[in-house]
Amino acid sequence: MDNFEAYDNISFQKGEAKIMAKAITLAFQLAGAIRFDKEIAVHVSYCPALDIFSQGNTQDEAKQALQSAVQMFVMRCYEKGTLLTVLKDRGFAASQPILSPQDAAGEFIFLGKQHYEGVFELNVPIPLIAEIKAGRVS
Repeated sequence: MDNFEAYDNISFQKGEAKIMAKAITLAFQLAGAIRFDKEIAVHVSYCPALDIFSQGNTQDEAKQALQSAVQMFVMRCYEKGTLLTVLKDRGFAASQPILSPQDAAGEFIFLGKQHYEGVFELNVPIPLIAEIKAGRVS
């Protein structure tokens, strides 16, 4: 499974108590686009699937800023219990993988009159942990 990593039981300290837990990391694979904005002299990065923009002084900074913005957005939606609703509102439904970000590039390289020079893949890890209490995961 490319989008799911599972780990055995783990333990960590919480105050005086040793806590047993299970941990997983979900991985979102999304397409990103990048362009240089001459007016403000920054690289603008964009995740069309979630309609999230970011920027940086270099292409790498813009990509990293977008990665961070997408990760914070997904984590916040998960924490609020709205992730499925947000994804459904953006038109997503469960399916088999159909396109890689490079295959989907033609779907979004033009945004209005703005042209995006590059397409790249975003791999966004979402770490989750569940405390084990009395023989069950909570």
